[in-house]
Amino acid sequence: MSPALTRIASSKTLFTGLIATVVISLAGTTAAYLTLTKPVTLIIDGQSRQIRTMGDTVGEVLDARSVKTHERDEITPSLDSPVTSDLQIAVNYLRPVTIEVDGLPQTHWTTARQVSDVLDQADLDTRGSQLSVSRGASIERSGMTLSITTPKTVKLKVANQPMVSITAAVETVADLLDEAGVAFDADDLVTPSAEAALQDGQKVIVTKRATVTKTVADEVIPSPIKRREDPNADIGTKRTLVKGTDGLLHISAVKPGERVETVEDVLSQGDELDVTVVEVDRERGRIGLRRSDDPAIAGKSKEELASVGSGDRGPRRGGGDRGRGRDRGGRGERRGGDRERRRRD
Repeated sequence: MSPALTRIASSKTLFTGLIATVVISLAGTTAAYLTLTKPVTLIIDGQSRQIRTMGDTVGEVLDARSVKTHERDEITPSLDSPVTSDLQIAVNYLRPVTIEVDGLPQTHWTTARQVSDVLDQADLDTRGSQLSVSRGASIERSGMTLSITTPKTVKLKVANQPMVSITAAVETVADLLDEAGVAFDADDLVTPSAEAALQDGQKVIVTKRATVTKTVADEVIPSPIKRREDPNADIGTKRTLVKGTDGLLHISAVKPGERVETVEDVLSQGDELDVTVVEVDRERGRIGLRRSDDPAIAGKSKEELASVGSGDRGPRRGGGDRGRGRDRGGRGERRGGDRERRRRD
């Protein structure tokens, strides 16, 4: 054999020997790994997988796999349990689930991973109830809030209609009326209030009301009566020395700068006002008045006041004397309700 062929044959023999050595080494390593490790089934939140581990305890196995747990979590067997071949290690995470039943919250720590399971664990009957999420929804490890609105049977009476019984899974009186198709507005009286939480067995009454607006053209302010004793007069006799004149405060001037429908919207019986005489109507026997704080008469002369007027449609006469509801400077006082003019006997 030539030297070249001899070298090739030697190289093949050496290469084959190296491969055999590697195979033997790998086989030895595998055998050693199998000898030093144990087969374990690891079940995390229901997900199962087969692993081999060199850990001596359950805690070491979980640490090696970077499985983070909390003291509330369910771990079987316990963290300090020894690891044996074919051991099953189960970890079930506890989740905070806040269940609000008709607005009343209660927090449950549960291993349930589905809404239906946590409802079963809490022994809640949700037939006919409204749930904020479906029963088949999954619960993340961070937990969730579940709202439950239970059905309530109540008595409902609307206006003159007969009272009826109605069952609805709603939270408030307004929700009930919406469910029943009952429309109401700010004029209507709803008892209990529309914002109130609905209670089982409750009576809900809707009283329909309408607003009737009465427009008063003007308001007469009777002149006050001043009495003076006369020691020379006979006992029990009275006589009128000076007859007062009614002051007229037009409705358009009751609240300067704003339109009002009725005097009662602004004034109440017994209220006292500071007023200014702006015109004198001798034909009708009335004095036109404006509130002294009315910007329309601020700083005006007697002549200018006459041109402003009281707001009444009657003919205007000269005026401008400042007073308080009468031409002699008395105090104007709205008597309200009873508009009968007071007179001296």
